Amino acid sequence: MHTVMPAIGLLALGLLAHMVFAQFAVAETSLAPPQAAAALPAGADSGLSANPHHAPFKALLRVYVDDLEPAIQSEAFGAWDAAAQQKIVALKAAAMQALSQGQHLEAVGTLKTAVEISRTALHAREAAFTAALAAAHRQSDADNYDAALVHIAEALRIRPDSAAAVRLSARIQALPQVLAHLRAARTAAAENNREAELRALEAIVKSDPDRAGARSRITTLRAARQDERYHRAITHGLRAVEQGTHNDARQHLAVAQRLFPGRAETALLAEHLRGVERYEQVARLVNTAHAAVAADDWEAALAAYRQAAQRAPDSAPVAQGRQTAARMVSLLKAVDAHLAAPHRLSAPHIAAHARTLVAESQRVGQVSPKLAAQTSELQRQLARYATPVAIRVVSDGQTQVSVRGVGRVGSVVSKVIHLKPGDYRFEGRRQGYKSKIVSVRITPSTADVQVAVVCDEPI
Repeated sequence: MHTVMPAIGLLALGLLAHMVFAQFAVAETSLAPPQAAAALPAGADSGLSANPHHAPFKALLRVYVDDLEPAIQSEAFGAWDAAAQQKIVALKAAAMQALSQGQHLEAVGTLKTAVEISRTALHAREAAFTAALAAAHRQSDADNYDAALVHIAEALRIRPDSAAAVRLSARIQALPQVLAHLRAARTAAAENNREAELRALEAIVKSDPDRAGARSRITTLRAARQDERYHRAITHGLRAVEQGTHNDARQHLAVAQRLFPGRAETALLAEHLRGVERYEQVARLVNTAHAAVAADDWEAALAAYRQAAQRAPDSAPVAQGRQTAARMVSLLKAVDAHLAAPHRLSAPHIAAHARTLVAESQRVGQVSPKLAAQTSELQRQLARYATPVAIRVVSDGQTQVSVRGVGRVGSVVSKVIHLKPGDYRFEGRRQGYKSKIVSVRITPSTADVQVAVVCDEPI
């Protein structure tokens, strides 16, 4: 007996089933043309619709043809259970034959048996497939390549069209390579070679993405590698700060900030680096200030010290330097102001202030040639404005002459008096005449000055 019914027999049975459906269609309508009855199988009763087994047979045949027959007649089902396939096909053929001979009850019974056997066989096939697929999964998960290969082959024999079985088969086919990577990963782990272990595990996941254990270990190793890189960056960064290689320290800090920006160690390294950077900046500014002092440029020195003080407010040397520079700038400006208007030195309080400046400048003048020179000039001007100048007063002998704020000259015709440089007002008074005021500015360079004061305008 052949294991699979010849294709011509299956085709014939299919045509016969369609003829039966056509027969049912004819029996259900009274409008069918007379020639339709000729299409029924020989011996079919045109009054079939009156038979009580008509509806059950039709329903059973529909179930078989639509739900069962495609699977029963498939090549895969025949390869799995050829005997069941032959028996079911034979039962359907017998049912169709009985129907064509008018044996309706027998046709229904036979077709019902074919349906039941089909369902049982297909259920058994599905159970066998499920069991084979599950066994293949178990063996694959246990890394038993040979056993997994046997079970997946059985599952594909039963259901070659199963996408799940095809996917599992591909995974099992990759198992030898995966196992080789697993051995490499275990060896690397035993040798504490994390990079080699990670490479092997990544190769495993690339071949078999469903390896949850490998994926978890990869996550752990990557986290450990990241942590090692971080601690290495922190350690090297702090060492670079201590050694003064601040560019290296900045590079290590950038790595640490990229890996774990929120960790306390990152903030610590950043603070250390900021501290030494501030120290460097302060040192540069102090050097700038020293150079400015050496050049006797106290304005520049003060500006540098002020910037340094902003970065190092607690530095005593910076504070002292700033204070000294500020005092020097103040002294230079004050001396300059007196030298710009030396005539004001004739005023006693101005001269007193200038003498105080001279005394203070002399105490610190050794650090500033410019201040020393200006102080010397201010002393000279003080001396000039403190030296009286000879002034000849000329009058008519009748006018009483006086110098406001100084004293009386008297009624004179010509008299020489001595006054310190400054601004003076000579006043003349005479009975019956208008008073007269003569303003005179006396400078240290004044010579042969004659002041005429005569009241000659009657009242």
